[in-house]
Amino acid sequence: MNVFVSSGKKLVSAFVAVLMLVLSVTSYASMEVSAVNSLKNYKVFDAQTGLEVGGYYLEANPYEDNTRGVIGEDTREADYSLDGVVKIITSEGAGTGFVIDDHTIATAAHLVFDKANGTLADSNTVVKQILIVTGSNQIERSITSAHDVHVPSKYITSSDPECSAYDYALITVSDELIDGEWKALEDYTCFNLGIMTDGIVNSKKQLVYCTGFPNRVNVEQVNFDDDPVNKFTGSGYVIPNLAPDLERRFCYDIDATNGNSGSPVYVKTTYDGVEYYTVIGIHNYTLDTDNDGFFDDESSGIRMTTDLLHFYKNNPNIEYIEGEGTEA
Repeated sequence: MNVFVSSGKKLVSAFVAVLMLVLSVTSYASMEVSAVNSLKNYKVFDAQTGLEVGGYYLEANPYEDNTRGVIGEDTREADYSLDGVVKIITSEGAGTGFVIDDHTIATAAHLVFDKANGTLADSNTVVKQILIVTGSNQIERSITSAHDVHVPSKYITSSDPECSAYDYALITVSDELIDGEWKALEDYTCFNLGIMTDGIVNSKKQLVYCTGFPNRVNVEQVNFDDDPVNKFTGSGYVIPNLAPDLERRFCYDIDATNGNSGSPVYVKTTYDGVEYYTVIGIHNYTLDTDNDGFFDDESSGIRMTTDLLHFYKNNPNIEYIEGEGTEA
């Protein structure tokens, strides 16, 4: 399996180093990645107040989109193996995110921006807590030092369904004083980021996974907004040609319910006896593709593109407080 991945700090140069970690299991030499590189506009909101603190344009990713990468009844099971999958509690509800690096968490835009009431000057959402969970209802760390929230301007200004193609965001987290030591999220980075080719998004071949904090599993309530904190993993396959914007979105038959928003959709690769996890998308919604009034048919997420890699890993507009944040 040929995978174009990024890991570590927000440096594009890291792409090349991590590329060697994943061996070719299946060859897709003729496949290409859709060209979606373009200038993007983002709004920045204070995570503690929801008020706008700035905005910026992020230039198109300088790397071409001709790199090749692949991702390749309710079956979800409790899974606490990935500490980097975190529960995000906001003033509007709760969902999931995942650690990108020491000070950055990826999630869905609709989790941190109130589409119904937010504006360009006020997201109408406050990030209250970010929970790192190591066991059933076992919170290892409660982070209250969220600094900024970055949301695509097109998500704010567009109407559905177009805005769902931009339903991704990031949260920056300041350092916290823990046992006399300033710490960020360096202990919880467990994912690479990778790009899947058009060939995989259009064919049901590769097993994919989604880990998060759903509110219900098998009709049973397993999570509320604040408590308990139960993490589940589901698996399934990409569904070809179903997403309305195949350049930016994809669909898969993984069970997902409210609370899964912002979850990583990822693949597993074993190299030299070590298992690696590569995120190829961010979960957004469950769809009603048969129009029966129930949103329970297929799940939909944002494709990880080179634009998103640029946003998460090579973004010069990331701000946080280092070494003098809050005391946990």
